Amino acid sequence: MLATAPSPVPSRSHAGAWRSPVLAVLLFGILLYGPWLLTGGLSPRQDALRQSVPWLQFARDEVLSGRLPVWDPARLAGTPHLANIQAGFFYPLNLLSLPLPPQVAVGLGLLGHVVLGGVLLSALARGLGLSRVAAALAGMAYVAGGFATARVYASHVEVLRTMAWAPLLLLAARKLALDASPAWAAVLAVATALSLLAGYPAVTVYSLGAAGILFLASLLEGSRPWRAIALGLSSVPLASFLAAPGLWPLAELAAQTTRSVGLTLDESAIGAVRPADLPTLVWPWYFGASPLGNYWRNPNWFWHETQMASGAALSVLAVVGLATYRRHRVVVILACLGAGSLVLAFGTLTPVYTLLHELLPPLRLFRIPSRFGLVWSLVIPLLAAFGLQALLDRRTRVLHSAVKAALALSSLGLAALGVTAAWQLLGVFGGEETGPASRAAWACVAGAANVLFGAAVALSLRLVAERWGRGRLSRRGLVGGVYAAVLLELVVLGLPSIHRSPESLPGVLDNLGQENVRTLENADSRVALGGPLKAYANLGDLLGFESVTAYDPLLLGRTTTLLRASQGIEDRWGNGSNYIELVRDGGVAFDILGVGYWVEHGIERSSLVRRASPLPRLSVVPRARLVSSPEQSLRAVLTPGFNPLKEVVFEGKAGVLNAAVPARGGASVEILESRPGCLRARVDAPSGGHLLFSESYFPGWVAESAGRKVALMPADHAVMAVGLGPGSHTLTLRFTTPWLRPSLLLCCVGLLGLLVLLLLSRREWQTLARRCVG
Repeated sequence: MLATAPSPVPSRSHAGAWRSPVLAVLLFGILLYGPWLLTGGLSPRQDALRQSVPWLQFARDEVLSGRLPVWDPARLAGTPHLANIQAGFFYPLNLLSLPLPPQVAVGLGLLGHVVLGGVLLSALARGLGLSRVAAALAGMAYVAGGFATARVYASHVEVLRTMAWAPLLLLAARKLALDASPAWAAVLAVATALSLLAGYPAVTVYSLGAAGILFLASLLEGSRPWRAIALGLSSVPLASFLAAPGLWPLAELAAQTTRSVGLTLDESAIGAVRPADLPTLVWPWYFGASPLGNYWRNPNWFWHETQMASGAALSVLAVVGLATYRRHRVVVILACLGAGSLVLAFGTLTPVYTLLHELLPPLRLFRIPSRFGLVWSLVIPLLAAFGLQALLDRRTRVLHSAVKAALALSSLGLAALGVTAAWQLLGVFGGEETGPASRAAWACVAGAANVLFGAAVALSLRLVAERWGRGRLSRRGLVGGVYAAVLLELVVLGLPSIHRSPESLPGVLDNLGQENVRTLENADSRVALGGPLKAYANLGDLLGFESVTAYDPLLLGRTTTLLRASQGIEDRWGNGSNYIELVRDGGVAFDILGVGYWVEHGIERSSLVRRASPLPRLSVVPRARLVSSPEQSLRAVLTPGFNPLKEVVFEGKAGVLNAAVPARGGASVEILESRPGCLRARVDAPSGGHLLFSESYFPGWVAESAGRKVALMPADHAVMAVGLGPGSHTLTLRFTTPWLRPSLLLCCVGLLGLLVLLLLSRREWQTLARRCVG
């Protein structure tokens, strides 16, 4: 009997919203996150403030101006926008939100995608044979779980967008393996494409890996495995075609970034879970920590990255579900997926991650292994739903051993807490955030309360099960009690994460200084932000200034290398960094990139320094030097005495000089028109020369004159230039996107393929919605 699937509970046994898991999860999500939206949740903060809102603002401004947002000159001395998949321009829900102010779109997007993830997880639970109340519990546990609330705290917009589609990938993979239906192949392709376009490829890869394992394991239960495999393989190119407008330019951009050669093992393992974090999988405040800080760990502990807590009540219920249905194939698969994701979340602490890093090149582009915990955050609510189903099916014998395991775990937790407290008080742990005895005492109280609550939940669940088994408790009472224990704890644990706003735009502007802000708004050249302000370089898209720095996971390699070399320091994050450390004026590197203002961070107020010698956006340089590699060009421009106004350093063959002769002076440049991705100018160069364009180099820029196009070449390591013949020229410098039309064509091909799959499964498609939500 234990090997059979859970028997669905008749719908007549439940009333109200519980008839529909979708409605239950939706109402719960609105009640939990609605106050956050009303009390400042629409204000940009953390990563949303640093990148998501500026990206949306730039895209919105360009679309309202009748242009595609192909090139953003306000970040990193110019950087491609459409090619940055995290900006998510081609993500359908982003396109729908463009009419909204960016801060409103971000707030609603965070709430909408958290709830969407919960709804789809409840659909997955229904697809696994669970009842409505069990499926609703799984969805609500995801919405209020530590993995989701921590990402809301950090405003990881792109991560939340992408992880929302993971349950649908698992559901489609499972159903495709069982039914071999073209309808589910279509769903799998669409879910994969949406996950890719949502903007966080690492989460998509992890989700697809889990879905692939579930698909292969489920083939053993299907009646037509070879047909299912064929349909599954066909969904891969179909999803790639549908997501081509985002994937094609991403491949081109990745080749030009600091991650083009992949991250080293140490760089990719930043933000891994550590053994001491294990108690926080159940009790998130075990160490007395919260989004406000931590008392037991060193300052590099990323609370929001390692947070995967599910609470004691849900964890006990998950143990019950796993123990009860331990012979059920899908439960075993889920348990293995959860355990595997946790092992990978430890990063280099386990040999598995190291091996995969060597064998799978795509993993070398990703960092923060703790994000493998996405799979864990899906598995635990599902196992807990199986636990609730076991109670509803009166399978309570296993509760005795499950409760013993929970009590043993609680005892172990108390013992570990005592040892940790002793170490803390003796100064063995610590770090910069080691607090006085009062803070350590509070941490002990918080940890003990977490552990004791878990023990109380285990004992209460046993008592409730005994009464339920003897017929002394109604079904409604059982469901209500379990829901109250799980959701009340999750809400209490999650509220500090949701409502804590550690950063805000007014706070950043106050630190920068209102006078400085007004100066930068009217700046006639670029800005370099030093100190902690480096993370807010993208605010140029909001405030109207252009920055030579950026907060972006895909930093252009040439520009980043030049800036880092000018500082003479090593970024501790290496090529996995989202920003560029600037501690002083970069000298000639700043000149090349047109930096006219250097912002030095102060404790109370930042100071603004006006630089004297930045290059203008366009200038005619009389002499040229040819080198054979980017490394040589970097050495040449950093050589003492190099003057970018008198000499330009080209890379490549002699043909790049375009037969331009050394100029004798007297050249002039007049900019006629300037807009993102396009610059038109009149250049008078009586004796020729080389037109230096102070914009970050990227393939696709061309110079047009009299109907003739010439590609701009790398110059001075990080910018671009083109040779000029003697005379007067009217030039248009334009960023072209040759990939756009073919990628849109591939997308149309993907839509046609999707239509074919839907036509092949008309009957299945008609009942798909009912089969998902019950």
